[in-house]
Amino acid sequence: ARRLALIALFPLVLGVLILVWFSSALLALFDPAFSVASNSAIVLAIGWLAVGLGGPANQLMLMTGSERDFVRLTAFYECLGLVLIPVLAMEYGAVGVAVATVVARVALVITLVLLCKSKLNVDPSFFSLFNRGKGRT
Repeated sequence: ARRLALIALFPLVLGVLILVWFSSALLALFDPAFSVASNSAIVLAIGWLAVGLGGPANQLMLMTGSERDFVRLTAFYECLGLVLIPVLAMEYGAVGVAVATVVARVALVITLVLLCKSKLNVDPSFFSLFNRGKGRT
């Protein structure tokens, strides 16, 4: 899990930096009107970076007999996202929708990482790189 976290870190960070710096121009490649959504794209990119830093927690849950926990947690956090979307959309528009999506996804990944640590004694996240010698990773 440590090697995978390290291998995934560079492209994750590079992709987010590219999207943050060039989101408006990249969106304009599809249609100039899309560039107004650059703030939403930045929020989503940062959210996916956070999800990526969680490592392969989803896959670990599915491969180690915790499929039911995974499905229940995914359903719960997706419902949370769906509840947050109209609330935040009314106040903040498209950026609010992006924030709602990111909050639900990041909360799911944090929960899955904590579950992997408690049930499997494995930290699949990027932060396992800093926990040398503390359990299996």
